[in-house]
Amino acid sequence: MPNNPASNITIVDPGLGVTTPAQMRPIVMGVTNAGTANVLNFYSSPAKLVAEMGYGPAVEDALQILAYAGGPVGFVKTANSVAATNGAITKSAGGPTVTLAGAASFDFSAIVEITLAGALGVGKFRYTLDAYAGDTLEERTYSGTITIPAGGTYLIPGTGITLTFPAGTYVLAETYSWTSNVASFNGTDVTAALTAINASPLAWRFLLLSASTLTGNAATTAALLATLQSSLATQEANERFRAAMAPTTGDRTVLPAAVVTAYSATVANRELIAHGYARYVGQFQLPGRAYVDRPVVVSFAARAAGSLISTDLKRVVGNGLNDGGPLPGVIKLFFDERVDASLLDDIYISTARTYDGRPGYFITQGRMKIAAGSDFTGWHRRMVMDVACETAHSIAVTFIGRGVRTNAIVGTIDERDALRLESEVINAVSSQLISPLNAEGSGGHVSGVSYRIDRTINILATATIQGDLGIRPLGSVDYILTRVGYSLNAGAETAGV
Repeated sequence: MPNNPASNITIVDPGLGVTTPAQMRPIVMGVTNAGTANVLNFYSSPAKLVAEMGYGPAVEDALQILAYAGGPVGFVKTANSVAATNGAITKSAGGPTVTLAGAASFDFSAIVEITLAGALGVGKFRYTLDAYAGDTLEERTYSGTITIPAGGTYLIPGTGITLTFPAGTYVLAETYSWTSNVASFNGTDVTAALTAINASPLAWRFLLLSASTLTGNAATTAALLATLQSSLATQEANERFRAAMAPTTGDRTVLPAAVVTAYSATVANRELIAHGYARYVGQFQLPGRAYVDRPVVVSFAARAAGSLISTDLKRVVGNGLNDGGPLPGVIKLFFDERVDASLLDDIYISTARTYDGRPGYFITQGRMKIAAGSDFTGWHRRMVMDVACETAHSIAVTFIGRGVRTNAIVGTIDERDALRLESEVINAVSSQLISPLNAEGSGGHVSGVSYRIDRTINILATATIQGDLGIRPLGSVDYILTRVGYSLNAGAETAGV
């Protein structure tokens, strides 16, 4: 037994038999072009977030959550040890060779199109930042028409990239295309940010790791997520029950087969790891950029931030914001689990999908990256358990120093005091898990709660109370089997006319 008085919670998984909005507050952690690294702040105002933290993938992700789930949203800028890169410019014809310089504020594929032939100060161009491999003209947003500067340089607003147009005659309809990638973090940067988060007294429920292309491939990202899981496990040991969401990789060209290879052996029971990219309506729009392409896990985070703790993230019916339904703001999936079925679900990697006959895009499963046999099959199971643990802990701490009657000779707790302490825990947990309405409008985030103190422990000798908190979860429907056929008994009889 420890020398100092303490209350300790142990999560049993598999189990004993199978809050408030503030409890669901997320933190977004990642790259941005302003602000101080490794400082946790909360934002309810999108304008204030942008004013203080600038722009970048993490800011865009936080803006998506604020737009669809509300605030406050925590934000932590990471150091960015992986330098930004710019790809070579490809031109379509024989005009002058345009060059570029600078560090990108976000990942984008750009096309510059000459709209009026001519020299510097005469010719004109427009550009789009919405391009991607295989896109169509209709999927791009273009800037207005811009005169090629007489001085030859043009800073593309908001991007951090400067174009240099050399002297010469520019050719009508010629295009210049390239890809720029924002700087990213490495394992050391992630560790430093997590250390700052763990040291903060501010309350939060889960963390979204905001990745980008240079975060790395599936194997590199898996290593970063192992660091994150270790941090979450340390917090659990300190009675702080937190979870995280992250993409399998920031590179949307990575195929599911590579993800299966990288993550098959990964166990991270406090992480939801999702594969795939989505195109969103941008919350911070720029000339030539109406959309942002981000890992689809951003939608998982927005759904989780706005939902009740017991709501299965894959719930098909709902308003799309806080109780299920189509994912808000998504206009395209680059990986659709229904169309491109994979083995990802078999290794507890989450995905998004479409349904025939139902408009919009949906979560396939909100999986935790668990070991086989775990009770934490879904994000909602994790959330319910964490709230239960925190509530039980807050009551159990009040037992410290309490005087309880004991039984003669054996020194065990008297039944009267055992029942009294049990009722305190049950009442507190029930107020969080039984009394509130769930997404279906019925009572309870769980089906039942029990708490039983062990009557066999000699409290006089050990000064220890041991109790088992049991939670019977709600069931969640995955499969519906319907038989259809002609029947003479179908419908009510009606009189002829």
